Amino acid sequence: IEVKICEIGAEVPFTFEEYDFKKVQKLKKTVVVGDKTGALELTLWEPNFHQVRLGESYQMKLVKSCLINSQITLSAVSDTHFLKIEDLGNVKTNVESSVTTTYTSKGQIMTIS
Repeated sequence: IEVKICEIGAEVPFTFEEYDFKKVQKLKKTVVVGDKTGALELTLWEPNFHQVRLGESYQMKLVKSCLINSQITLSAVSDTHFLKIEDLGNVKTNVESSVTTTYTSKGQIMTIS
């Protein structure tokens, strides 16, 4: 996924249970990422904070997508990588991640191998 970092939220503490008995607290940030087709929220966890900068464009590899209450969100995981790429220019920054928003592309299959 190639995106531009449009907005970076504040650090927020988040507590969860690990192995059903141990409580763990981590920090997370909500980041808005966009391209020419739209924008989504991306949850970044504390180890990934240093990997992105506001206004920079990246190719994201190994991100998790979630569908909660008809909203699509992305989340960085421990294996997520951010590779800096050439600026994507003007991108959409308004998060409209409802699954009712669809885009249709038409094309022709050229080869199957």
